[in-house]
Amino acid sequence: MSQSTKKTNLSLFSLVCLAIGLTIGGGIFILTSVLTKDLGATLPYFYLLASVPMFFIIFPVAVLGRYFPTNGGIYFYPSRLVSPRFAFLVTWIFLTTASFGQVPLFTLACSEILFQIFPFGSKEIWAFSILTVFFLLNVLGLKPVLFVQNLLVSVLVFLLGYSIFRFADPRAIPQISPDSFPSFVSGLKTISILCFTFFGSNAIIELGKESGKPKHLLKAFLWAFPIVVLLYFSFSFAVSTLGPGDPTLPPSDYLFHLIRSRLTQVEYKLFLLGGPLLAVVTSLNGIFLIQTKSFICLIEDGWFPFLNNERKSPSYLKIFTIIYILSTLGLYLQWNLETLATYSTVGWFFVVLSQLFSLFVAKKILKENGYFPKLFFRKSITFVTILGFIFALLLTGILLFRLNEDRKLLGLIIVSGFGFFYSYLISKAKDWEPKEQSERKQEILKLYLESEDAND
Repeated sequence: MSQSTKKTNLSLFSLVCLAIGLTIGGGIFILTSVLTKDLGATLPYFYLLASVPMFFIIFPVAVLGRYFPTNGGIYFYPSRLVSPRFAFLVTWIFLTTASFGQVPLFTLACSEILFQIFPFGSKEIWAFSILTVFFLLNVLGLKPVLFVQNLLVSVLVFLLGYSIFRFADPRAIPQISPDSFPSFVSGLKTISILCFTFFGSNAIIELGKESGKPKHLLKAFLWAFPIVVLLYFSFSFAVSTLGPGDPTLPPSDYLFHLIRSRLTQVEYKLFLLGGPLLAVVTSLNGIFLIQTKSFICLIEDGWFPFLNNERKSPSYLKIFTIIYILSTLGLYLQWNLETLATYSTVGWFFVVLSQLFSLFVAKKILKENGYFPKLFFRKSITFVTILGFIFALLLTGILLFRLNEDRKLLGLIIVSGFGFFYSYLISKAKDWEPKEQSERKQEILKLYLESEDAND
């Protein structure tokens, strides 16, 4: 059995930890710091409001993974249920911009935190060391990666809970009234920003074939999502009890100055290690894993013929080495990392939109073959999926609008253009054609039947 299809039989706990680690990133600390200065005690309620559209977006994707478990779902679902060439293009956008932008940005964020605690060497050396550690960890295999992820996420949740308990002051809970909230337009803008902090848990469907029971993919989301919502609300609520900070500080430093004033020096260092650092590290670890699964899926489908060997699946070592080299190059160049990370988020939304659309196509295929799983065919699932598609479309539009306002949309068009041009060249040079529609349908049916057997 090849490495790309070998099952690890992930436990529900591992999937929950992976989902939490992928969701809680540095954004919660940066955005809470930036927004609490203006929103104050109303911020926790905006986190709650932002969780609603994200639930509608992610839940149907988890349902798709539950009934059609596979690896590399970023590419696989749209390639089988929408269009192989479209699936390649959106996966190309995500993988290239994540490698050159998101991963280097995360490693630099980790190095910034570590440098505050251990001020020796340089931030660049710290960043390169972090990247190398995760490369070596992933090369060892999925089990060591998940063991580390489970451990780090458990510590993250515990220390976040401890920090919330430590600096929250029940006697200083601020009073809020309708007048405390910003205008309707400002409120919608805030919600749209905070929505992105809930993204990530949908990525666990990338490990569908590794799960012992595919229904655990859906259960993991239903466990992880409320835990994340509770942590976000509790953390921002605890921050609101700290009182006003120094108004002269830049927004990014506002929160950390407030927390530093409440904790001892040792506690503050523990907060940095167990909060911002672990949040970014667990996201980084998860991104490495996701990139690899999708990359392998692209290779096995023939998009990179120079890496494909029909007699055996591509090795993890080769794939991780390629991703490591690309990310190291991105770290060295440091070319508009935040912009590239935003492109990666746009690519991720393109993927989610195609996955939500895929759910309707999958339902049609099951219906044509006389399969009617109860959950999948509920009217409520259809309603949630439609709402999720609308919300995802709106958020994608907001991202694209901001990129256009900042005059950064051209870069995304160039990245997309390279992907389109490459796919055209491969199709012509190798006389390569995607699998026939009937063959793709059979793959989907096979996944469904395998999932029913596994769940039994």
